[in-house]
Amino acid sequence: MTRRASAAFVAGLMTTPLVAAADDGEALGAAQRPVAPARAAFAALKATSVEARAVWRSDQLALLTGVRIATQGVDAAARVQRFLSTHVDLFGAARLVISDIDAGPERTLVRLEQTHSTRTGPVPVIDRSVILTLDASGAVTRVVNDSVP
Repeated sequence: MTRRASAAFVAGLMTTPLVAAADDGEALGAAQRPVAPARAAFAALKATSVEARAVWRSDQLALLTGVRIATQGVDAAARVQRFLSTHVDLFGAARLVISDIDAGPERTLVRLEQTHSTRTGPVPVIDRSVILTLDASGAVTRVVNDSVP
């Protein structure tokens, strides 16, 4: 596959372009519009974590870095559940269920699957997940969000 064909293929996979964010969480060059709940939640985080950076997919948080958000809980699962309940506006109405925990000596990665409720129970939404990185003390240091509100 040529470089041009490869780039076209990758571009075809991107259904919604990512938008780099300025320090204040607003999209670069974006027109003024009402602040979405996720952007307002990021602004509140930014007030306490000045190093916080975000990448947006429209008005949805796609990547959060530069933070160290203390969490409470006896283990990684409890800490993540507490973080999600405290920062629900960052993720919209997505239903998230922990699917994997990869614990290491310096960091823990927690993967959550997005699910859709049906009469027979929750069904995973294919290729939609959120990955949180926790440091050795259990603080959230990074969020990669590929869920759909």
